[in-house]
Amino acid sequence: MNLLINAVIGFSNWIWGVPMLVILFGGGLFMTVRLNFFQFRYLPFICRQTFGSIFKKQEGEGTISPFQAAFNFFISSWTCCWPPLSFRTSLGYA
Repeated sequence: MNLLINAVIGFSNWIWGVPMLVILFGGGLFMTVRLNFFQFRYLPFICRQTFGSIFKKQEGEGTISPFQAAFNFFISSWTCCWPPLSFRTSLGYA
């Protein structure tokens, strides 16, 4: 069993080195060329759709802007870990 575990650990250490960098870089380069540099050709459109609409006022009841949605997501993900656990237990929150 130790032989199998050592073999898996050795393979894992090897694959997450230079081979993984080659696979990731090569795959990204291949997809960039194969898709005719899609991410560069459509960069203005992507930025316009992302940042251009973030401050637009949404119409309708119960709608929030993309900026409000992003802000609420970041605040809620940050506050899940705040205050620290020891502080929360002393206040009776956890």
